[in-house]
Amino acid sequence: EYQKESRLIPIVGPFGSGLDTLICDLKSRITAHFTQRSITRQNHPNDERFIPVSREKFFNLLRNNQIAFHWSTYGLNYSIPIRINKFRLNGTDIIFNFFRAALNNLSRSCSDLEIIQVTAAPTILKSHLILPGRETSKELNKRMSRIIKIMP
Repeated sequence: EYQKESRLIPIVGPFGSGLDTLICDLKSRITAHFTQRSITRQNHPNDERFIPVSREKFFNLLRNNQIAFHWSTYGLNYSIPIRINKFRLNGTDIIFNFFRAALNNLSRSCSDLEIIQVTAAPTILKSHLILPGRETSKELNKRMSRIIKIMP
């Protein structure tokens, strides 16, 4: 019996561009495995859905080969769990929220990528960055002025 190849579909874009909204909408429209990423911080109100882990647990997962992909930014560690590989083996597409600046590393290790890039107007992005209240004005302005080459 023919088994289709799975695709890794990272969804990337700046905070506030609607990644979580898009992912929620896709869940009701397509068949795929939607994996949650782990982040070394606690949940905040109105936050994306993710698995909070301590730095100790993150590095333990990494040492024990429980992480498929990982990256660090803004002083935090992020990961996609190794269990996505069981879905890849049975031909299921995997969709996940990913970090734009880590796409080059991901593309070097995966040939089955189909990247979805999301963006929004700078005024919308800034208003969404202000809401969580996690960053100072200086950090917010630095984040808004960042220019990243997004596609590998």
